[in-house]
Amino acid sequence: MTALSRLARVFAAFPAVVGLVLGVAGSAFAGSYAVQPSTFTLVPPERNATMTLTNLSSEPIRLQVSGVAWSENENGTMLLTRAPGIVIFPQFFTIPALGTQVVRAAVVTPLSTTEQTFRIVIEDMPPLGEIVHAAPGMRISMRTRFTLAVYVEPALPAPSSRIEDVRVREGVLTFAVRNTGNTHLAGASLSVDGRDASGRSVFSKSVNDWHVLAGERHVYAFNLGTATCSRNLTISLGAGAVPPAQTFDVAACQ
Repeated sequence: MTALSRLARVFAAFPAVVGLVLGVAGSAFAGSYAVQPSTFTLVPPERNATMTLTNLSSEPIRLQVSGVAWSENENGTMLLTRAPGIVIFPQFFTIPALGTQVVRAAVVTPLSTTEQTFRIVIEDMPPLGEIVHAAPGMRISMRTRFTLAVYVEPALPAPSSRIEDVRVREGVLTFAVRNTGNTHLAGASLSVDGRDASGRSVFSKSVNDWHVLAGERHVYAFNLGTATCSRNLTISLGAGAVPPAQTFDVAACQ
């Protein structure tokens, strides 16, 4: 059986995008093309998704699309590895000027009790004429690389987290958010508020559009500024978060 026929059998097993939940509505833009949608959350039993790429330029573009497993270290750096568990079709194609291309992705790994996370990687490639007629000498060509998140939810989501290792050293507040649940944590804003012994607010910091993948731990750091003293630090992961806002008694002076 050829690779193409194997792909055809994979996609035939999944109806296209029925029951697909979009984590982020709208399009994402990268270079000369747009991608819609920009995030996928697959809810069991759904295991496949469809995205549309639109060429925004007046010239044809060549793209390569692949699927990779996605994890992160505690500093939030993205770690991408080869993943046979996600299949993309087609992987190589040319979109004519102002044209569109539909790409399908299927997750073929068994359903897990913990959310599975992947990234769809889209890379543009040099025009065929640039390869065939390349002249000798140095050439500089700017290429783009764009990724989309794919979350495959477990059958029974159980969100849970904790805040740990809260400390202030040399005027820098650090703490960790550990995801103890089986789905990713995400929020519009993670905030830290400091108050002095009298209850007066002395600083407020925040991180927008934060996330921590299932089973992982992220460390956050905030410079508290100059001449700042606080007695209580309140850390909030956002509305509806588990746990809710927590207050810590930490001496923070500079």
